[in-house]
Amino acid sequence: MLPLAVSLVLILIAAYFLNNREIMSPAVLFSGSFAFSGVWALAYAQKWFLEPSPLTVIVLVGAGIEFVLVTFFIHLFFRFTRAKQTRSVGRTGQVESFTHSSIKKESIP
Repeated sequence: MLPLAVSLVLILIAAYFLNNREIMSPAVLFSGSFAFSGVWALAYAQKWFLEPSPLTVIVLVGAGIEFVLVTFFIHLFFRFTRAKQTRSVGRTGQVESFTHSSIKKESIP
Protein backbone atom coordinates (compact mmCIF):
# COMPACT_ATOMS: atom_id res chain seq x y z
CA MET A 1 0.00 0.00 0.00
CA LEU A 2 2.92 2.32 0.70
CA PRO A 3 4.34 2.16 -2.85
CA LEU A 4 0.90 2.96 -4.28
CA ALA A 5 0.44 6.01 -2.05
CA VAL A 6 3.97 7.28 -2.72
CA SER A 7 3.61 6.86 -6.49
CA LEU A 8 0.27 8.71 -6.49
CA VAL A 9 1.82 11.59 -4.55
CA LEU A 10 4.74 11.69 -7.01
CA ILE A 11 2.28 11.83 -9.90
CA LEU A 12 0.58 14.77 -8.17
CA ILE A 13 3.89 16.60 -7.79
CA ALA A 14 4.78 15.94 -11.44
CA ALA A 15 1.37 17.19 -12.58
CA TYR A 16 1.79 20.35 -10.52
CA PHE A 17 5.13 21.22 -12.10
CA LEU A 18 4.22 20.14 -15.64
CA ASN A 19 1.20 22.48 -15.58
CA ASN A 20 3.13 25.61 -14.64
CA ARG A 21 2.22 25.35 -10.95
CA GLU A 22 -1.48 25.83 -11.63
CA ILE A 23 -3.40 24.18 -8.81
CA MET A 24 -6.73 24.31 -10.67
CA SER A 25 -5.48 22.52 -13.79
CA PRO A 26 -7.35 19.31 -14.62
CA ALA A 27 -4.27 17.10 -14.20
CA VAL A 28 -3.53 18.45 -10.72
CA LEU A 29 -7.12 18.10 -9.58
CA PHE A 30 -7.41 14.57 -11.00
CA SER A 31 -4.13 13.32 -9.57
CA GLY A 32 -4.72 15.22 -6.32
CA SER A 33 -7.91 13.31 -5.66
CA PHE A 34 -6.12 10.01 -6.21
CA ALA A 35 -3.16 11.07 -4.05
CA PHE A 36 -5.49 12.12 -1.24
CA SER A 37 -7.36 8.82 -1.48
CA GLY A 38 -4.11 6.86 -1.56
CA VAL A 39 -2.76 8.58 1.56
CA TRP A 40 -6.11 8.14 3.30
CA ALA A 41 -6.16 4.44 2.42
CA LEU A 42 -2.58 4.10 3.64
CA ALA A 43 -3.58 5.54 7.01
CA TYR A 44 -6.31 2.91 7.43
CA ALA A 45 -4.65 0.00 5.57
CA GLN A 46 -4.25 -2.14 8.69
CA LYS A 47 -7.74 -1.47 9.99
CA TRP A 48 -9.45 -2.06 6.64
CA PHE A 49 -7.18 -4.98 5.67
CA LEU A 50 -6.23 -3.31 2.39
CA GLU A 51 -3.98 -5.23 0.09
CA PRO A 52 -4.56 -4.13 -3.52
CA SER A 53 -3.60 -6.56 -6.25
CA PRO A 54 -0.69 -5.70 -8.56
CA LEU A 55 -3.14 -5.18 -11.43
CA THR A 56 -5.07 -2.61 -9.39
CA VAL A 57 -1.85 -0.75 -8.63
CA ILE A 58 -0.87 -0.80 -12.31
CA VAL A 59 -4.27 0.54 -13.36
CA LEU A 60 -4.24 3.37 -10.80
CA VAL A 61 -0.67 4.46 -11.45
CA GLY A 62 -0.94 3.98 -15.21
CA ALA A 63 -4.16 5.95 -15.47
CA GLY A 64 -2.67 8.78 -13.43
CA ILE A 65 0.47 8.96 -15.54
CA GLU A 66 -1.52 8.72 -18.77
CA PHE A 67 -3.91 11.52 -17.80
CA VAL A 68 -1.09 13.81 -16.69
CA LEU A 69 0.89 13.23 -19.89
CA VAL A 70 -2.11 13.74 -22.17
CA THR A 71 -3.08 16.99 -20.47
CA PHE A 72 0.54 18.16 -20.60
CA PHE A 73 0.77 17.55 -24.36
CA ILE A 74 -2.58 19.27 -24.93
CA HIS A 75 -1.31 22.22 -22.88
CA LEU A 76 1.85 22.38 -25.02
CA PHE A 77 -0.19 22.18 -28.23
CA PHE A 78 -2.44 25.08 -27.26
CA ARG A 79 0.50 27.15 -26.03
CA PHE A 80 2.25 26.59 -29.38
CA THR A 81 -0.92 27.42 -31.32
CA ARG A 82 -1.51 30.62 -29.32
CA ALA A 83 2.09 31.72 -29.77
CA LYS A 84 1.89 31.05 -33.50
CA GLN A 85 -1.31 33.10 -33.82
CA THR A 86 0.18 35.96 -31.83
CA ARG A 87 3.26 36.08 -34.05
CA SER A 88 1.22 36.00 -37.28
CA VAL A 89 -1.08 38.81 -36.09
CA GLY A 90 1.94 40.87 -35.05
CA ARG A 91 3.55 40.53 -38.50
CA THR A 92 0.47 41.28 -40.60
CA GLY A 93 -0.79 44.08 -38.39
CA GLN A 94 -4.41 43.11 -38.93
CA VAL A 95 -5.43 43.89 -35.39
CA GLU A 96 -6.29 47.54 -34.89
CA SER A 97 -6.97 49.32 -31.69
CA PHE A 98 -10.31 50.84 -30.78
CA THR A 99 -9.02 54.38 -31.28
CA HIS A 100 -8.27 53.73 -34.98
CA SER A 101 -11.26 51.57 -35.78
CA SER A 102 -14.48 52.56 -37.44
CA ILE A 103 -16.32 52.62 -34.13
CA LYS A 104 -17.20 56.19 -33.25
CA LYS A 105 -18.10 57.65 -29.91
CA GLU A 106 -21.72 58.63 -29.64
CA SER A 107 -23.03 60.95 -27.06
CA ILE A 108 -26.04 59.85 -25.08
CA PRO A 109 -28.31 62.77 -24.07
